[in-house]
Amino acid sequence: MNNQFPEWMSEYNRQKVLDEINSIRLEEEARKTGKPKRRWLAQNLSGLGDWMISKGEKLRKLADSQKQDGSADFFQSRTQKFGA
Repeated sequence: MNNQFPEWMSEYNRQKVLDEINSIRLEEEARKTGKPKRRWLAQNLSGLGDWMISKGEKLRKLADSQKQDGSADFFQSRTQKFGA
């Protein structure tokens, strides 16, 4: 009869419990340290989004004004070349 099996099984179960305890500790540590980083990240992403929106609005205004001015200049230069 094999007398080693119960000892091996109890050691396996003990190691399994220790692994679960370690994973729980790591999860708790991640939760404690994760919150300030999330706030910092959220604030930075919010600021980046606001900056991108403001720059995008300025670029849109600039592009619209260049389209209006540029199209007139383009047609004027073409008509002068062709003598119309």
